[in-house]
Amino acid sequence: MPSPLNTDRGQPWPAPLRKIRHWFVAGTDGSSHQQREIYPLNFWFCVFVLFLTRLGSELLAYPWPNLLVTAVCRHYYQNEDGHHGDPSNEFCDDERVINHWLSMIRLIQFLAPLAATVALIPMGILLDKGKGRLAFTISIISTVLYWGSIAIFGLVRVFPLWCFYISPVFLLFGGGPWAINALVFATLSRTVRPEQRTTAFSFLQGLTGIPGIVGPLLYTASMGPDLWVPIMLALLMYSLTLLPALHIKNNNNQNGDDSDAGDEEIPDEAQPLLNPGHISPRQTINLSQTGAGGFVQKLNISIICFACFFGFYLAKGTVMYTAIWTWSRFGHDMLYLSVFIYIHAVVLSILFLVVLPLTIYRLDRSWRVAKRDVILSLACIACCAVGTFVVFFAPNLATAIIGFIIAVLGYVMPLSLRSFLASHFEKSFSGRLFAGIAVVETIASIIRQPLMTVSYYTESTPFIISLITYFIMLLLLVKLAIRL
Repeated sequence: MPSPLNTDRGQPWPAPLRKIRHWFVAGTDGSSHQQREIYPLNFWFCVFVLFLTRLGSELLAYPWPNLLVTAVCRHYYQNEDGHHGDPSNEFCDDERVINHWLSMIRLIQFLAPLAATVALIPMGILLDKGKGRLAFTISIISTVLYWGSIAIFGLVRVFPLWCFYISPVFLLFGGGPWAINALVFATLSRTVRPEQRTTAFSFLQGLTGIPGIVGPLLYTASMGPDLWVPIMLALLMYSLTLLPALHIKNNNNQNGDDSDAGDEEIPDEAQPLLNPGHISPRQTINLSQTGAGGFVQKLNISIICFACFFGFYLAKGTVMYTAIWTWSRFGHDMLYLSVFIYIHAVVLSILFLVVLPLTIYRLDRSWRVAKRDVILSLACIACCAVGTFVVFFAPNLATAIIGFIIAVLGYVMPLSLRSFLASHFEKSFSGRLFAGIAVVETIASIIRQPLMTVSYYTESTPFIISLITYFIMLLLLVKLAIRL
């Protein structure tokens, strides 16, 4: 491997590329080799864990609702009407079948994340206690048991419909995909420096968002084979996440054990990515050393950040509502839903893998890291508000798509604000902090689902709710930025 200072032809590497190479490749100079390997390996293990988890979720996008409607249809066909054999498609389109299916899927979508929130904080505590591998293992097993039980209850005909409500119980023990996501971000946050955290989150989000690009293709492909095929593939993906999860180490743990020894020392490999090299003025605040004033300041920052997390995931529903809005307003076919999904995935990939890292590289030359993250969050909420406003008043489809793209640019906000908030807490508190963030975001998503569903019938209500929420978030972030 050539030195980062020179290529094979003796030409120097450009500064951004040298930083990227130094970040992703373990050092080979022979000094503390195992220690220097931990950071890039942890990053890639976190990427693989989250990538496989999201790939499994994409594989289940079509099969699991179809599995549930098949079970409901079979219940009415055999138990209610006394028929034998398999029901026809016409029978499954009956109004009573559809209504029962809608009530069941809404209740399960409410119970599952609600059960996951119970396990999030315990999983975060396990991570902070040095039991990260155990926390990942429990969360992955709970995910497999949750989806595996749904598959069994749907594919095996002897189980009654009420058995589907048992499946969320498995999430009480490990949190499922919700906990996996929080554990991945907490693990990466413990590994990197404060000034490096936003860029690390950006690359993580960009690389693990690749399944979203092929999501519509997976959705179409999963319609062809029997339902058990994509479900088994998804369970396999979830199970495979154990392999990288069991290899994740603490940042300076040279013995490979899950202990917190050496967490405060950052290995040499964890240098600022796309950063000019200055030392960040923002340092971790020690809870035991801060006085009453420091505690009040930390409390105010936490309240504002958590309120913004809640508001963002509450208002986020308008982005998903855009496809239905354009269909109902401009008379286009619902096929345009796939177009919006593709635009959403492609814009996010470019944003997280290219635009945001280069933007951070430029901003770090003149701004302090704390101010940078808050200003980024503020700009993102402004993009969400402007994009939502443009979609709401769009005179045609092209304008609605432009507004949709502007709104999607605001998806950087959770990453930059997480980075800002994490840098004000000790690394030994990262697991509980990101678990708390996940709890707030999940509760907001639970509230958003019935709110936006009911609002479909009043059309403009989701946009009004989102615009008001974004305005409040802008005021909170402006207040926070002024204090920095």
